[in-house]
Amino acid sequence: MKDQKSIVSLAMASEGTSFDEVVFFDGKKIRIRHFALNFDYELGKELIQRFDGKCDAFCISGIPPQYQLSSIEFIHPKVKDLLKHIKETPVFDGRYLKSTFLPWSLREFFFKRPELLGRKKISLYSGLTVFPLLEILEEQKNQLIIADPYSYGKIPKFFRSSKSLKRFFKYLLPLLKRRDIKKKTFASFSLSNFRETPFLKEFMESEIFLGTETQLHLIDMEHLKGKTVVVDCLTERLKRKLEAANAERVVSLMQSPVDIPQFTFGILEGLIQSSMPVGETLSENEIIEWVEKLNLSAQQIKLSKKEIHNHKKFAFIIHPLSMKDLFRHPLLRNIKPYLKPVEKPLEDLFSHYPGFLYGKINGVKSVKTGKEVEGLIYAVSDTPRKLLEKDPEVIYNKLVGLAEKARTAGCEIIGLGAYTKIVGDAGVTVAKRSPIPVTTGNSLSACSTLWAAQYAIDKMDITEKKGHQYKGTAMIIGATGSI
Repeated sequence: MKDQKSIVSLAMASEGTSFDEVVFFDGKKIRIRHFALNFDYELGKELIQRFDGKCDAFCISGIPPQYQLSSIEFIHPKVKDLLKHIKETPVFDGRYLKSTFLPWSLREFFFKRPELLGRKKISLYSGLTVFPLLEILEEQKNQLIIADPYSYGKIPKFFRSSKSLKRFFKYLLPLLKRRDIKKKTFASFSLSNFRETPFLKEFMESEIFLGTETQLHLIDMEHLKGKTVVVDCLTERLKRKLEAANAERVVSLMQSPVDIPQFTFGILEGLIQSSMPVGETLSENEIIEWVEKLNLSAQQIKLSKKEIHNHKKFAFIIHPLSMKDLFRHPLLRNIKPYLKPVEKPLEDLFSHYPGFLYGKINGVKSVKTGKEVEGLIYAVSDTPRKLLEKDPEVIYNKLVGLAEKARTAGCEIIGLGAYTKIVGDAGVTVAKRSPIPVTTGNSLSACSTLWAAQYAIDKMDITEKKGHQYKGTAMIIGATGSI
């Protein structure tokens, strides 16, 4: 067909996903010929020479041909060599779509589901490839573990911020220029490497892992069992691999608007360009208009069909009710008889200690669902007197610090016990600052008390009942308390 346009897609890092299909896009027929090159650059050059000037767009994907951090730009020499063979046909690598759409998509998802990706521990295989997203992740107070030194150079080091990554990038440039682009140059992140690289333990313990579709195909996915994966674009091939790895869910920042076996940002840019009038070039404004037109947005997809036996966890904070409780520990029992003269100074001293993990509760099982939960018990060494007389901000910081530890340990909720729920504004500030939901137990206490009172009145038949109301007077002891 004369009016049918055609796209040639060269996937540098893919293998076994070549296809030749005609799709309908914006009411037009467009032929897509997709070649999985598996890092065979000579084959890439041959295909370019064969199709240059005979197709409407070349779409390049795989290991990103360009890194851009603010004003610093890098294109790998091998990619430059490949692109210089293209003389006539326009080339699209998805760069503009990624830099414009991905940050918008992630920010929109945060507004919809702030609890899923906010205030979490997130591991990134490479911050370089998703640099525009780092600022958004940092805005949401996430704890980032950025593995570029290990991914590209097997260097046992992580970065915690975009600022650190940017500084490192300047030193990494010479290495990137010299290194060949192929599968074995990217770290596998295999669990079997733990003995050789024990520092990977922290990376593997994250709740969320973020990578590109290309990177996820290059790694061993065993460590993703029961985890949440954030990916730039979820293809059917990648979805099957994540399901096989028993990943729990995936957040795909973009969905394919056409039904093809393998989709890339470069292909979408090529489709958009092929649908535009002759002479018009793709711009940022054009991309925004097409995003709205195609109704593109991030989606959360539940993956795991098998039961993951990772028990859900909760945390609870306790404290000593008196100085005597502090000396119940086996190591301190021997000095208990000598406690009285130094009780006050020791109480003051212990109150300066940070919170700590006190113990665990196992075997809590729901009668209704059969599911088990594990409890982590954290403690502060402040007595009730110290909790009430100290500046509330000091106690808030201590409690929020324990909530951060609980979040890192995988807990989904934390409870404030005894006087920790009374300090200051009765848990309101702690709940606002905590990375996980906070409960004081007050609602349950009030509810169970009312239920018990109703049950007792009915059993004792001590007052007249009219409908659902009792005719009588109740005295509440402690009515001005937090419950």
